[in-house]
Amino acid sequence: MLSQLAVMPRYEAYKDSGVEWLGEIPEHWQIVRFRNLFSFGKGLNITKENLQENGIPCVTYGEVHSK
Repeated sequence: MLSQLAVMPRYEAYKDSGVEWLGEIPEHWQIVRFRNLFSFGKGLNITKENLQENGIPCVTYGEVHSK
């Protein structure tokens, strides 16, 4: 049995992303550096006991980096 991918609607206009491997992106999208969207901190000793379901999201190094 072949699985079918969902067909996503196309945007009206596209522009070059400026990133060779990415190609074109929808015209209204902006390219923003990842580090400009988030705050990064070093040396915080956050344990699982400190985490809460609501509030400011916390992503640990282990959740970002993998082999």
